[in-house]
Amino acid sequence: MRIKPKFRLCGERWGLIPGLTGYAASTFGRVASCRKKHPRIRGVLGSWKLMKPSVNRQGYLYVCLTDNSGKLRRCKVHQLVLMTFIGPRLPGYVSRHFPDPDPANNNLCNLSYSSHKRNMQDKREHGTSREGVLTWTAKLTDDKVVLARRLFKPWSRKYGVAALARRFNVNESTMRSVIQKKSWRHV
Repeated sequence: MRIKPKFRLCGERWGLIPGLTGYAASTFGRVASCRKKHPRIRGVLGSWKLMKPSVNRQGYLYVCLTDNSGKLRRCKVHQLVLMTFIGPRLPGYVSRHFPDPDPANNNLCNLSYSSHKRNMQDKREHGTSREGVLTWTAKLTDDKVVLARRLFKPWSRKYGVAALARRFNVNESTMRSVIQKKSWRHV
């Protein structure tokens, strides 16, 4: 089935979204539908219409689509674009916005599949990772972490893990992971 919507931009390619009848995604990160919104009539009817995406709390664009069983699904636009032009996501991989970290930029040339580790490295490079004090649950600061690591002496009653945990008002397991650099690795 050829998709030739009237609203096609120069250089933009459209493809049918696999597994979702009546929906198409473009290389520019736009989604179109030709489904009729009628309670008694299901299926593909009418001409292609551009869908207006909404924005979630993280800034990602999403659209609400009806799957082939009739259930309403909230789908992120970047995942639809990748599924349409690259294929389904492999196990252990995540979708990645690179080089532009803007979650609203769903252009195909800015999207790819990658490992979680690589995606986290990208977040650190862009300055969008939520580490340390940027996490809403953080009880420590960068300065306190540096001080705790400097003061730590194994098997010491005054400067051991338990004593430092009490001093900085955190759990012992938290202090142990801070000292072993399992958490707060960026400091």
